[in-house]
Amino acid sequence: MFIKVDMETIQPIAKDFLLKILGVVDNDALDITAAIRAGAVFDLSPNNIRVAINRLQSSGLIEPITRGAYQLSIKGRVLRDEISLWRTAEHFTQTWDGSWIAALTTTVNKSNRTLSRNTNRAFGLVGMQELHAGLYIRPNNIKNGVNSIKKKLLSLECDPNIVLFNAQDFDELYTQKATQLWDTVQMQKSYLEQIHILNESLINIKNMQLKDAARETYSLGDHAIKKIIFDPLLPAPLVSVESRLEFRQTLIEYDKVGHRVWSALLQGESSTNLDKNE
Repeated sequence: MFIKVDMETIQPIAKDFLLKILGVVDNDALDITAAIRAGAVFDLSPNNIRVAINRLQSSGLIEPITRGAYQLSIKGRVLRDEISLWRTAEHFTQTWDGSWIAALTTTVNKSNRTLSRNTNRAFGLVGMQELHAGLYIRPNNIKNGVNSIKKKLLSLECDPNIVLFNAQDFDELYTQKATQLWDTVQMQKSYLEQIHILNESLINIKNMQLKDAARETYSLGDHAIKKIIFDPLLPAPLVSVESRLEFRQTLIEYDKVGHRVWSALLQGESSTNLDKNE
C-alpha cells in the first residue's frame, strides 16, 4: 500500500513558493498578476504574495526588471542552480570499494552552538552518520572522495576544524554497525512508493482542471524533490541503486510535466495542454 501526500493539508510558505515558481517561468520573469494567480492555487492571499515578494527582494534573491515584474537575482540563480543539482547527482557517484569517508570531530569548536548546529546539518546533507562518539562516516562512493566531501561540507558552513580521512578495514563489530547506520529498508520502500505515486499522478493530471493539476504537480513534485535532495546516495549492496535511479528518472519526467502545467497557468491559459493520449 502506498501513502499519497495529503494535498489538502499542504499550503506552502509564500516566499519559498514564489522562489520555486520563478524557476518555471520563461526568462525567469514573473509579474505580480501571474504571482497572485499562482498563489491562488494554494489560497495564498494577494497581500501574502506581495509581502513575500518584498521579503525576497529585501533578502537579495529577486530584483525588479520593470514596474510590477521581478526576476531572480544572481544570488537567487545560484541558489536555484544548487537545488537543481538533484537531477545530476548520480554523476558524482562511483563504484564502492568498501572503504569509508570519515570525519573526526574531536577538534571542533563545541562552544559555538551555531557552528555546531551547522556542522551536524552539513553531515546529514552529505549522508554522514555517527559510528562512534565524535566519528562520522559514509561510504566512499563519491568521486574525488574526501576532497569532494570536504568542499561540500565547507560550503554548508561546517566547522573547518573537522578532520576528514579515508577509513577501511573496521573490525567485524564496527563493520556490521557501519552498514546499519542508515534505514536502507525504508529507503527502498520510499523509492518504490514515490515511483508509483508520480506515475499514477502523470496519468491522473491529464483529466484534471488546470488549477488542480498545478496543485498536484507542485505538491507531489516538491515532496519528491526534498526526498531526493536528502538522499545519502548510498551504494550497492547497501541499497538498490537501480530503484533510486528509476525514482530519479521518474521525478525528472514528472518535473518536466509540472513545468508545462505551471507555465500554462502563469500565462493565463485555461487547460493543462497535456494530450490525454500521450
